[in-house]
Amino acid sequence: MKIEIYNDRSGINVNKIDKEIRDNINKKSYKDDFLAEKRENKESDLNFILLEEYSILLERTWYYQANTPLASKRRITGSLIVFIKKCIRFLLGWYVNPIVQKQTEFNANVVKGYNELIIQLKNVEQQMKDSHINRGHE
Repeated sequence: MKIEIYNDRSGINVNKIDKEIRDNINKKSYKDDFLAEKRENKESDLNFILLEEYSILLERTWYYQANTPLASKRRITGSLIVFIKKCIRFLLGWYVNPIVQKQTEFNANVVKGYNELIIQLKNVEQQMKDSHINRGHE
């Protein structure tokens, strides 16, 4: 039995959006059992499942480091290639590192803002539920 869930105001099919996001996650190899566990535990908050899944992806990918380890699989020329790459990295570091640092700071602020929006949306939803319940008892 498949249940179709629609947003009352806009007619948005939550199940369809959910499937599209999962397909994109699978294509980009972000697949993780944690997302499925999160979904099973949050059946009551179906409106926020997608936002929380995006939040998980943002939390995983906000940090970027320019100085990744250098290596080469070539036996004879490998050490020379790594040395040249290190020299290039050193010469361009003054230019690249500040850009990467600013981007990482921006990413962190976006993730914090996104998470705060989720919290605020949940608060608004709860207030709306409370006011609806109060109107029903009057």
